[in-house]
Amino acid sequence: MLVVGGSMAQGWLDARRDSYLRRAFAELSSTTSVHWQYVDRSRPGARAVDVMHRYPHWLSSIKPQVVAIAWGLLNDCHKHTPMARFKYAIHAEIDGALAQHAVVMLVTPPVTEASSSFYRAGTERYLAAEVEVAHEFHNPNVHVFDILSQMRRYMAAHGQTYWMYYGNSWHPNSAGHRLAGRLLYRDIVHTLGHGPIVYTENPQSEKPTLERAGSAGASAL
Repeated sequence: MLVVGGSMAQGWLDARRDSYLRRAFAELSSTTSVHWQYVDRSRPGARAVDVMHRYPHWLSSIKPQVVAIAWGLLNDCHKHTPMARFKYAIHAEIDGALAQHAVVMLVTPPVTEASSSFYRAGTERYLAAEVEVAHEFHNPNVHVFDILSQMRRYMAAHGQTYWMYYGNSWHPNSAGHRLAGRLLYRDIVHTLGHGPIVYTENPQSEKPTLERAGSAGASAL
């Protein structure tokens, strides 16, 4: 599998740099018949718009069966990424993965202080936009795993705040990565089961255009 994202996807502020994504797929490897080969192409400080020139090479050289698109969205908030450019980049990442017959997982980030306070509104705008782009494909090979919303619900149900999972303003600590990874693992199993994650050939889908998006025991890689 191929992972693209920023510093949260890379595991910053976790004691062992075990990101929530790496934790989830390590648990899948240990509890299912599939051993996942994890290829990390996350780039701290980067946004989806920053890796568009590299991403096609990653796809063609790695040939992943699954692509996890896991941007933290805070860099977009901080740099004020134009929404049209953001949606175009997310569309291109999903479309490129599908062209390689890879299953796509759009994964939203864990809770942080920034996404709970000064960048909360911005995070929610970018999150809603990327989820909208994913849903516009109407493709059974595209899955959305909204970890941010799940983690917020978990915290509310247990009387917790982001301080329990605070690494710094922009990153969760080890406990935050651990909780987010566990939620992601459970969501993947609930959605896709314990077996191999396989691309559905000839899906009945209506692929949106780039212009529309811009305006609106086995081993697996």
